[in-house]
Amino acid sequence: MTPLERAVYEEHQRRRMERARSTELCARIVSELFDRQQTFEADPSKRKAVLGSRRAGKTEMWARILTKVALENPRTLSRVWSHARLRAKELLWDQFRFLHKRHGIKVETNETELSIRFPNDAIIRLVGADKDKEAQKKRGDKTIYEVVLESQSWESSLLEKTSE
Repeated sequence: MTPLERAVYEEHQRRRMERARSTELCARIVSELFDRQQTFEADPSKRKAVLGSRRAGKTEMWARILTKVALENPRTLSRVWSHARLRAKELLWDQFRFLHKRHGIKVETNETELSIRFPNDAIIRLVGADKDKEAQKKRGDKTIYEVVLESQSWESSLLEKTSE
C-alpha cells in the first residue's frame, strides 16, 4: 500500500469510527426521552407541534433533539426562538450545558451570542424576536431545525410559512 493509499484508508477508518461514535451517542441521548417524546422525535414530518402541559418535558426534549440534529448534520444551523433571548437562555442554556457535560460532548459555547458550536461545525443558536423587525432579520437563513417556544403567544404573521 502506498503512503497516499494508507493515508486515505486511515482517514476513511477515522471517519467511520467517528460516525459510529456519533450514532451511538445519539441513540443514548434519544433513549433518555420518554415514549411520547421519542415518538415525536422520530416523526419525519417537516412541521410538528407539541401541545402539552407545563410539566410535559418539552424543554428537556428540545435540548436532546437539537443536540442529536447537530451531531448528525455537520455545518448546519438550528435555532430556538423565544420572544426574548433572555427567556430562551433561561429555559434552555443550562439544559444544553448539563446534557453536553453528562455525555462528554465537547462544544464551544458563546454566551454573548447564545450559540453552541459542535466539533462538526453544526451550530445551535438561541434567538429572540420580541419585535417583528427582529424576526424579519432572520428570515431566509438556511436552517435545518427551528423550534418556537411558547408559540401560542406569538402573532400568527410571525409564524407563517415564507418559502421552502
